[in-house]
Amino acid sequence: IGTARLTHLCLKKSKLICGSSFDQEQSVTQILNDPQNECVVLYPGLNSVNIEDHREVYAQKKNLVVFVIDGTWSHAK
Repeated sequence: IGTARLTHLCLKKSKLICGSSFDQEQSVTQILNDPQNECVVLYPGLNSVNIEDHREVYAQKKNLVVFVIDGTWSHAK
């Protein structure tokens, strides 16, 4: 219950963006289009990578932005 909100409260510099479709969300578009950001999605899968293995992002002085998607049970169906 409230996983996204609790996570947001625990993480400094986090931003909570609520909604169900973000392709027209200006704040998300700005984050994605900022060349200083290296954006990734937290998601388990066969092609997942450990971001700790990609330290070149830090060497380039980019901001690592991790999108964490949290859905309600009705959306998870």
